[in-house]
Amino acid sequence: MKNSAIQNSLGDPSVEQWEAGYQAEIHALVIMADDDLVGLLQTVNKVMQQMRQGAEVVNREDGFILKNYRGQFVEHFGFVDNISQPLFLKREIQLATEKGCDFSKWDPRASLDLILVKDPNGKTKDSYGSYLVFRKLEQNVKGFREDQRKLANKLNITDDLAGAMVVGRFFDGTPLTLKDQPLYANPIRPLDTLNDFDYSNDTQGTKCPFHSHLRKSNPRGDTGRIESSVSYEDSLQLERRHRIARRGLSYGEDDLTKEPETGSGLLFLCFQANIENQFNFMQSAWANQKNFCQINVGPDPLIGQLSGKASGQPIGTQKWPKKWGEAETEQYDFSLWVTMKGGEYFFAPSISFIKNIGLT
Repeated sequence: MKNSAIQNSLGDPSVEQWEAGYQAEIHALVIMADDDLVGLLQTVNKVMQQMRQGAEVVNREDGFILKNYRGQFVEHFGFVDNISQPLFLKREIQLATEKGCDFSKWDPRASLDLILVKDPNGKTKDSYGSYLVFRKLEQNVKGFREDQRKLANKLNITDDLAGAMVVGRFFDGTPLTLKDQPLYANPIRPLDTLNDFDYSNDTQGTKCPFHSHLRKSNPRGDTGRIESSVSYEDSLQLERRHRIARRGLSYGEDDLTKEPETGSGLLFLCFQANIENQFNFMQSAWANQKNFCQINVGPDPLIGQLSGKASGQPIGTQKWPKKWGEAETEQYDFSLWVTMKGGEYFFAPSISFIKNIGLT
């Protein structure tokens, strides 16, 4: 990830601006997790002592799951997170079906080759691994919420709706395009039903702006509606190959009522079969581009990056619907409030490889 071409493509800050623990060469990432926090910390300390016998520990991150008052998994800006994920296993698909998702609008099902590849160092025929992207993303919560309020004042709308315009979902996970449907007034609806939607009823971006984070990172068929597309179905299939299996943990402040400017954010992880075609493509060709998937819609206001642009600086011109569902727009330059602090690319190996480390 320190490669200059990669940095330019992703719009990342220079390595000299990364946190010190990420500036040195990193060879491995060890992830440990458990519901028992005391037991976890004891294990982490024990493993770190063991690793120091043959390796240098250059950095350590302590993450946690941040929840709102409803018990929903959220990130520091307060939005429900990790809703939209590919479904690979039969039990996942069955569970989603039982909770009322019929996949009529958006089909999250995916084959395992979206994330798995043969492990060249595996010891058995069924040895597979996955490419992992890890990034530490600092969130300026105070700056984001102040910008959100300014956007709300500019458009003469509620803060809640302004935040949804930026993210593409309301705080509780409700898709912005469906805010007028009675189903989504139910506060106890399963999260699975919040993923069964597309933008076929919003082809002009009057309900959910084309530059919103949700629409940039998962266009749900938008690429098949542009003039250069070969066909809708072919474009959709190509679009679906860019998906990732995303995971994330919060770090820093654990009180959602506070508004930290530094020191808090997301430990972002995603798995895929091809980093260049999946994460890198999504960040550089979708999130960062002002002309995706329509001309001059601006970059993603949440994770979009442009080289040389620091936290608190506008990253491009965006046009926002003055009224939800209507064509008239207002220009407002939303600033960058997420800063990449370091990261690296890894390969998560097969179990057979891990079991045989040191034996050959």
